[in-house]
Amino acid sequence: MKTITYLFLTIAMLITMVSNAEKPDSANFFMNSNRRIYRTPVILASHLVVVPVVINGSSPMNFILDSGVGSTLITEVSSAGVVSLNQARKVLLSGLGNEQSMEAYVSENNNLKIGGLEGDKQQVIVLLNDIINLSNRMGIPLNGFIGPSLFERFIVEINYTKQIVTFLNLHILVSMFGETTR
Repeated sequence: MKTITYLFLTIAMLITMVSNAEKPDSANFFMNSNRRIYRTPVILASHLVVVPVVINGSSPMNFILDSGVGSTLITEVSSAGVVSLNQARKVLLSGLGNEQSMEAYVSENNNLKIGGLEGDKQQVIVLLNDIINLSNRMGIPLNGFIGPSLFERFIVEINYTKQIVTFLNLHILVSMFGETTR
């Protein structure tokens, strides 16, 4: 129980740090076609929803779908995975519950794909040291977190029983039904 508590506290601190990073103004996710709905199978790991993500044409990597993370966060790159990042710069992150800063790279203008969904101009943060150790803790290969840029553009429905995530294209739905007044 102590390990899970430590894991979630560490993740919460990372989410807070990453949330404070600047995001490109025009970072968008969209469906590859003019569809209204896209469904994709997911993996469930300890009640976490895991989706395959391709970054700049890389091999698919497993990311936890998380609405609270500020930017896509790579916590671990497996030895088989090679990721080419655009416009990367080294930064120091602090606030992980200890006195030491941690090196990371912040990369702008990356292309992310989740099956039929594509995100352009995406910010990706890469931790140089895998302090979370997600893969060992969860028992499956996990490379990081992806989140808000998906939730900003889509209504996301998670069916835990069928292990499917449905993305509803919010832009098309708004244009069909018009703006709602509050």
